[in-house]
Amino acid sequence: MWARIDKNAVVEMTDMNPDGRFHPSIEWVMCHNDIGVGMTYVDGIFGPTPGPDLDRLAEHMRVERDIRLRTIYDVGVIMLQREERNGADVAEKFKILDDYAAALLDVPQQSGFPTTIIWPEDPVL
Repeated sequence: MWARIDKNAVVEMTDMNPDGRFHPSIEWVMCHNDIGVGMTYVDGIFGPTPGPDLDRLAEHMRVERDIRLRTIYDVGVIMLQREERNGADVAEKFKILDDYAAALLDVPQQSGFPTTIIWPEDPVL
C-alpha cells in the first residue's frame, strides 16, 4: 500500500506502486494496510486521524506536562529556596530548573505532538 501525503495528512491510498505514475512533487509513502485517509503523517510517522481522539490525546499530553511541572519543577523550586535560606548558592540549579520548565512548556510546539513527544530529561540537582 502507498499513501499520498499532503499537508501532513494521508489524502489518498493506492495498492498500485505510484512510482512514475504521478508528478514527482506529489509525495507518496509506502505504508501498511492499517493506514487510512485522514491519518496524520509527521516526521515519517503515521498517527491517528485528527478529531476528537487526537484532541483528547493532546489534552492528555498537556495534563502530563502539567503534572511534570508541578511534581518536578515546583517541588524543585521549593527545595532550592530552602537550600538558599540555609546559605547555599543555588543560582545554577535554578537555571537548570528554569530550562527544564521552558522545555516542558514547548512540548505542544513539537512537530509530532501529540502522537510523538520527546520529553525533556528530568533535571539532576
